[in-house]
Amino acid sequence: MNRVADNDQVRHILIVEHEVVPNWWLHLIDHFIAAILEKGELPVVYVQDEQRKKHLSIKKVLILVINLIPLLAEWGLFGLQLSAFQKKNVQSHLKKKKVEVYSIHHLSEVEKTDVFYILSNIGTPEQYSNQNVVFLNQGLGEIGFHGCMEFIFHFMIQRKPFQIGVISEKGKHVVYEHFFQTFNHNLVQNINYWLWALSIGVKKICTIALTTVDSDVFYPGEESFFLWGKSIKNRLLWKGLPKILSPFYIKKWGVVLQKKTSENQCFQPEQSYQIAFPDLKNGWADPFLIQHEGQHYLFLEELNEEQQKGILVVAQLDQNGMFRRIEPILSESFHLSYPFVFEKEGQWYLIPESAQGRNIRLYQANQFPFKWQYVKDLMADVQAYDTTSFYYNDKWWMFSVIKKGDGASSFDQLYLFYARDIIEDEWLPHPLNPIVTDSRVARPAGKVFIQDGKLYRPSQDCFERYGHKLVINEITHLSEAQYEERVSEEITLNSRSDVSGIHTYNFNEDLLVVDALFRKASFSKSKEYKDHMVKAKLQD
Repeated sequence: MNRVADNDQVRHILIVEHEVVPNWWLHLIDHFIAAILEKGELPVVYVQDEQRKKHLSIKKVLILVINLIPLLAEWGLFGLQLSAFQKKNVQSHLKKKKVEVYSIHHLSEVEKTDVFYILSNIGTPEQYSNQNVVFLNQGLGEIGFHGCMEFIFHFMIQRKPFQIGVISEKGKHVVYEHFFQTFNHNLVQNINYWLWALSIGVKKICTIALTTVDSDVFYPGEESFFLWGKSIKNRLLWKGLPKILSPFYIKKWGVVLQKKTSENQCFQPEQSYQIAFPDLKNGWADPFLIQHEGQHYLFLEELNEEQQKGILVVAQLDQNGMFRRIEPILSESFHLSYPFVFEKEGQWYLIPESAQGRNIRLYQANQFPFKWQYVKDLMADVQAYDTTSFYYNDKWWMFSVIKKGDGASSFDQLYLFYARDIIEDEWLPHPLNPIVTDSRVARPAGKVFIQDGKLYRPSQDCFERYGHKLVINEITHLSEAQYEERVSEEITLNSRSDVSGIHTYNFNEDLLVVDALFRKASFSKSKEYKDHMVKAKLQD
């Protein structure tokens, strides 16, 4: 093939190993092209006429056959999303794009270039050993029902992340990894999350030097005999039965307070603690503890279970964590939660979660802690969740999970911003955003803190379900160019059979607090829970 470049722009070569691919591969290719054009460089696509190989083993077939009847029931009751796996022709699709497209039979026909990607569906193609090979989870290239079965097997049975890897002279490494699964019983929702993850992954790949990647090989996943019938059971339990059983069975968020016995104590489920709910109608979540002028204040989201709308309240506590006073402090036309309270130069500020209002709002205390006024939007036109700010190394940093698009999740994409002044300056996005793409650790769960000279970030594990458990992450590298963290420890309340979630952790000098989702027979008939209702006691 003789062709001479007619300009000086860097040419990115993308080789697609099959002419006929599932529809989602076209999304992947489109994202590649868009990312390259955004850099002001030129994409060139070669389509290789390669025979498609089947990767469905006997073991996979047996598991999928076991799931076939419940899968058909799922299809009939809830619908089955196969559009992502429809058969598509790459050549026909790319004719509509402003890119050069060439059909080849062998790699020797490809022009030489330094920026070279091969989009492959196989694990270790030896013939590509001298190139930068971008490859996907092995097997995720099948079409139609077979492709849908491969998706189920990889993500919903083996529970693997969506991954994009590279084979280079340094070996086989992960370039991008996205743990998006939150609803293991919902195929359509998982596919939506997966398709959204493609755009994030491709952008990362096109902005890093592949030869410098030095991460571990693919995560093996946790293979289990997940029967598809569980999907129907879970969807009925989570969507249908709660409405039917609501008069007899209820779930409610409450707070769990524990007195500290040592300076660096973390929450200890085996030690004594007290549980608190506001009343029978409402729940409490997202607790933040503040100690000010010798007083303890607990800022909370108070959630109306019927309206599913939250307002912010503050409770005054004594030294032992007993409630003395409760007052509402903020209510808007949209849902408010996660009352992140902080002090700057003697003035108190509050950043609530206001994703329904599509902004990150800043409030200032007129009379701490009971009177607050709106100051400004730190960011506008954004669906941001559980925004958490802190001051470190002479600048302000701000974590927030941001949901970009209807197909995206609010659990797995953590963004980082920084500014010299939290109020006056514009927030600058970190170049590695999103810095975390993992529903097991992404979503913030309390204030960032320093302990023994190390920086820690509490987060939620939402992989199994929203608010499944707490994770404490040690931030090992934080700068305007770098971000790295690692899991330090986990916090659960597994010792209690009536707790199915825990998702916020905070503390001050004397007290520790978490919130927990309690599931029990009707609270109105349970003396055990009525004893923890705070508002009635304060009125008495």
